[in-house]
Amino acid sequence: MAESVSEIGELSMSEKRTQEKIQKDIAPTFPHIDSEQLTLLTLKLPNFTLDQQEDYDNDTLPDVRLHRPPRVFSIETLCASIQNGCSVDPIKWYIQDYQTSSRIGKQLRLKGWAALYYAAERNSEDLVRLLSHVGVQAASSKNKFPIPLIAYVIIHGHVNAIDTSAVLKMLLADGYDPTTVPMDMWQNFLETPRPSPLPSVIIPASFKQASLWCTPVMRRILARSTHLTQRYLLHLAHGLPKLAQRKVQIMKEYNMTELNKLPYSLIGQRSAAQIVVDRIYSHISLKNQQPLLMAFSGASGHGKTELANSIGDLLSVQATIVDMASCRDEWALFQLDSWMGRNQDGSKLNNFLTANSGKRSVVFLDEFDKTVQDVRKILLLLAQSGM
Repeated sequence: MAESVSEIGELSMSEKRTQEKIQKDIAPTFPHIDSEQLTLLTLKLPNFTLDQQEDYDNDTLPDVRLHRPPRVFSIETLCASIQNGCSVDPIKWYIQDYQTSSRIGKQLRLKGWAALYYAAERNSEDLVRLLSHVGVQAASSKNKFPIPLIAYVIIHGHVNAIDTSAVLKMLLADGYDPTTVPMDMWQNFLETPRPSPLPSVIIPASFKQASLWCTPVMRRILARSTHLTQRYLLHLAHGLPKLAQRKVQIMKEYNMTELNKLPYSLIGQRSAAQIVVDRIYSHISLKNQQPLLMAFSGASGHGKTELANSIGDLLSVQATIVDMASCRDEWALFQLDSWMGRNQDGSKLNNFLTANSGKRSVVFLDEFDKTVQDVRKILLLLAQSGM
């Protein structure tokens, strides 16, 4: 990178000295990859960010270093903090300290791509999510890194013997192009990729453009790095409709970008998952205050409960499952059996609804078809106000 800090008007002399110190303290080749080990070279945090106190445990040192950030924002400091094990909250606060400036946002969009590689090196979903939320994209025109982010995630997992599928899933859900990995390596995801492409496999020219970076050497590395789950995710991402930019913006605004991962959570239920995503997106984006009711039907073992659980996790909201098969009457549902002596404890459903009143939450009534008519009647009041 030619520049290491953002320009916030004219820099004062002290800020210029700070900028020069950043340049000196950070490795001059940034970011740089070891071509043999395929790992990012080590960055060190600038010493001036270190708190003056010295009675800190080494494990907490990276967080302490960001406790007093410099006056000038630096992408390199951000990347060094990530690589040196700084936890998510201090990194978030470091970015927020400068986010009031529109120029910081521009720098994150143009140069922040490097931070995604360091987050991928940590195999951290939380950091990738944070960087994506503040507008960082690896597809920046300034990105001159020799390996596309998705391919780096796959290779890094193989080199370090860790499963990076969760980070790959998140990136694909964010709209990263799966064709940066040669298409013939995952088109038939059940087959092990070959070190060299087969002449008999014809790939449209439009899908070859994104993978032109992949030299024969890199292809051999990718072939032994990409396991079945990752090939399936690439295949799945290619078949899903591309999100419109406006839809992406709205999903970020209402904190539901993680919902795009739902089609990746259930194997073989792509259509059902997409219908649920579209329905929830419409409900939330229209600011509908009424409960959203959805009925999942199908044979046992087809993912209904897993789908309901995934919705709560992906929306980062509280969720509960109520076993309706055990509710033989309305009293069992709301646990109003005073003769049992536990009436004051309330029921699981009552307690959950009370604790989450006015909040976005998920209630899954499992085995609802096995309930009796009396139980269904008492739930009509809740259903009446829903959609």
